[in-house]
Amino acid sequence: MFIYNYPIPLIANGDPEKHLPHFINGIKKLESIGVDFIVMPCNSAHYFYESMKKEVSIPFFNIMEETLKKIKLRGYKKVGLLATETTVKYKPYDNILEYDGIKVIIPENQEKVNEIVLNILAGKKLEEDKNELIQITKEMIKKGAEAIIFGCTDFPILLNKEDIDVEVLDSSEILAESAIQICNKIKN
Repeated sequence: MFIYNYPIPLIANGDPEKHLPHFINGIKKLESIGVDFIVMPCNSAHYFYESMKKEVSIPFFNIMEETLKKIKLRGYKKVGLLATETTVKYKPYDNILEYDGIKVIIPENQEKVNEIVLNILAGKKLEEDKNELIQITKEMIKKGAEAIIFGCTDFPILLNKEDIDVEVLDSSEILAESAIQICNKIKN
């Protein structure tokens, strides 16, 4: 396993396209060293997924598509999405899920969700943030969410799946499970 890490701030503000060359450079490096496939555990960075995928000839798995497989397997028709402002603004989940007839419910107070993500990134694990996220998920459940997607790799740092009243679909965990299955297929 090889990791290329390109830490970025939340890309919703400013010009997200300025980050694309760095992402393309990273996946080309991974391809050049001979990896069999690529996964990108950052949901927000999937803003660049289509542009990046065109740049490599090896399989490049999409975290949203892998999460969709689990949603379809469970038969959910409405899911809540906890994600960064970038992921909510550019709608990569909405685009993939709604194509399959699955409604995405986003928090009314997305600004607060983003503030909590920034706190987590700053190393602040605040009880009031945890309580706020739990309340936000309860509001999404009242609107019909049958499950909640953790559409940001940082939420499990603050929240446990048991804190939520419905099934939690942790997108990074789903992607990791898919990567393991792919590795097993390659090995055999």
